[in-house]
This record gives sequence, structure tokens and C-alpha cells, in this order.
Amino acid sequence: MKNNLYIILLALVFSKASYSENLTKQDLLKMSPSQIIVYAKNGDPTAQLWLGDAIFNGSIPNSRSYSSCEWYYKSAEQNNSEAAFKLYNYIKVFENFVKIFDCPKVIVVKKTNLNKNYWLLKSARLQNREAQFELWKISKDNSEKLNWLKKSAEKEYPPAMVSLAKYFLGQIFYLKTEKKDLDKGLSLLIKASKASNKNSDADYELANLFSNKLYFDYINLHKSDLKKGKKESANYWLKEANIQNFKSYFNIKKAIKFANNCINKSMEFRCYKLAIDFYTEDQFKNLNYDKALVFLNEAEEYLKEAKEYHRVLFLKGKASLSWPNLNKNKLEANKYFRKAKEILIKSNKNDYMISIYEKWISYTS
Repeated sequence: MKNNLYIILLALVFSKASYSENLTKQDLLKMSPSQIIVYAKNGDPTAQLWLGDAIFNGSIPNSRSYSSCEWYYKSAEQNNSEAAFKLYNYIKVFENFVKIFDCPKVIVVKKTNLNKNYWLLKSARLQNREAQFELWKISKDNSEKLNWLKKSAEKEYPPAMVSLAKYFLGQIFYLKTEKKDLDKGLSLLIKASKASNKNSDADYELANLFSNKLYFDYINLHKSDLKKGKKESANYWLKEANIQNFKSYFNIKKAIKFANNCINKSMEFRCYKLAIDFYTEDQFKNLNYDKALVFLNEAEEYLKEAKEYHRVLFLKGKASLSWPNLNKNKLEANKYFRKAKEILIKSNKNDYMISIYEKWISYTS
């Protein structure tokens, strides 16, 4: 009899604790999944968030018999900002799929609120930096957009810091910059670069900034327009290019450093392309085709499964025609162009690059 009373007392203490104490994620790491589920069912918002994630990822037994939405909802109702943001994303993704969207059925409440924007705004107001950044992206009022962007950047969310830096640099053309602050923009980008080992956006922007690449691209593009007779448009944008000219920041060594950072973090084609450009384009005054070839060969090896692998092959073909450290070989270039076209057609038959590849195939045939 005493043993039974002891077990009942323990159960009551355990149940009471789950209501009165908010667990941390560190607490959850010390528990078994079955313990966490008990806490979730007894109302702990952090455990409910964990359960929502576990169901969504299929990492608990019989996960299909549960609903992520139910547990995100219950946690979000208790002001868990992360759960509110995940509920927003869940509704956004699944609301048009009637068979999958089971939220109304599983949430036992008097009135279920499935307005995704309500939960997004709630998450942002609870200081969730990802939700704040999402509001920056989707808000239509510019002053409201900027307000949420600044809030997210203040919490050192790397994508927000990069976007705010671009705002200070005057590179977000649809949003009028009150006053450019190049030093502030640069400082934010460097801070964002240090804040993440995976997000390469800041490193990509820094490589562009220190190389003056954006300026050079503007100039080259609109000089071409001038030759085609598009004088009014070209002159306007050439003027803009001069406004965007950050010549005082030019430092090709720093540009290469951040291009390397970009590659190390994400191994994307855009990062490799920067490094290759810095060693092969005259405007950077840093020609070294052997180093460029190392990056190009590495890109060919590591990006075979990437969506932009066809662009790597296109670069290989052009290199076969023009790089002084390679023997000019039209047959070799033609093979690369054909392969690039073939890969692209499989993934996107309507891509404009197909016609470009066809011109190069014709030129090298």
C-alpha cells in the first residue's frame, strides 16, 4: 500500500513540475524521448516544440499517427516564439494540401486560429529574429520592412545583417536609403561573416565589395548598351555605377580571402566564380591562370551534383579556348559546351542559357 502511495506521489510531483517549470533545450538533452513526450502532454512548451520537430522529422516511432501542427500550436499558444514561427511555416507550406493539412482536426480548442500571418507576427513580437526577417521580406510597407530588418539584424541574424548592410551601401534599389553609410555597411558584413560558419552571403558580398566587382560589372554591361545604341538607359546606369563606386575599398587580397571563405562555407558555384574571376580578369590586375585552374578543377570535381554544374562546364569550355596555360582546343571546348547544354535541358528546358550554349557549340563545331 505504501509503495502504491509513493508511486502516486511521484506522479503528482512530476505532473506538477511539468506545468510549473519551463524546460530548457539543455534539459531535454538529458531526457529520453518518452520522458519528453510526457512533459509535452502535460503542457511544457519547450517539450511540445521538441515533439513537433520530432514528428515533422519522423524521428520518433509512429510519427505519422501524430501531428506536428498540434504541438507547434500548443507551444505557440504559450508564447514560444520558435514554435510560432514553425507553425507559420507549416501552415504556409501545407494549407493548400487538403489531405495533408490536418491542423483543424487535431487541435482540440474552442476556436482554432490558423491565420499564418497572425503566428508570424506573434513570433516576431516575441523577438524571434527569423520571424522578423521574414516580415522584412514579405511586408509591403517600406518603413515597416526596414523596422523589422533592423530588429532582426540587432539580434545578429546573418541574413538580416547582410540585407541591412546592402541597404546602407545603397544596393537595395527599391528601398530608398535615407543616408548611405559605407563604413556601417562594411562593418555589418564583417560581423555577419564572423557570425556564421555556414551562411556565405556576407563573404560573397565582401568579396564583391573589396574587388569593386559590382562597379566593374555595371560599367562593362552598360558600355555594351551604349554600343548597341541604348544611350539614355546606359547613361543613367553608368551614372548609378559611379555613385556605387567604392574604389577606396579596393583590396584584391581581401577580396580573395572572402571568396575563399565563401567556398569553405558553402562550396557554391558563385563563390568559385568569384575566385576564378579575380585571377583571370584584367580589371583586377591580379592575373594568375594557374591558380584560377586550381579553383576551376576543384569546382568541376565537387559541384557535380549542384544545380549550376552546367555553368562550371561552360567555364571549362571557355577556358579551353582562351586561357594561356591551356592549349587552345576547340574540340575539347565543344565537348564541355555540349555536356553543359545536355545537363541543363534535363533540369530546365526553358533556361535562356541553352541558347547561349548552342551558339558556343556552333562556334566550336
